[in-house]
Amino acid sequence: MKTGLKKYMNDGLSEQFPHITIEGDGYGDDWYNLAYWLCSTLQYMTDTYGAPQPTVIKVKERTNGFYFHVECGELAPTKEQEEVILMACTLSDYSLIASGRRTLQYERLI
Repeated sequence: MKTGLKKYMNDGLSEQFPHITIEGDGYGDDWYNLAYWLCSTLQYMTDTYGAPQPTVIKVKERTNGFYFHVECGELAPTKEQEEVILMACTLSDYSLIASGRRTLQYERLI
């Protein structure tokens, strides 16, 4: 049963990104690299461009990938931050396809 990240992985994210809390359950360790990328990219946007500081990232596993909901305290994420979050969700979809846990579904247009 998936219950979240292993302690050392969660602690590693907390150490590197002390302003960001990761919440959620029902997912396994296979999403760690994607969560790391998301945290580091959003933190870079905050540090470099003054984008709102992400404070909470809520993670939920869907049938076709992971869903990331990001909170930035009282402020809404910028359009650019929203695009990065959407990219993380899209990458999670393809990650599940590559691992064989899901197949690509498409409709043929005639």
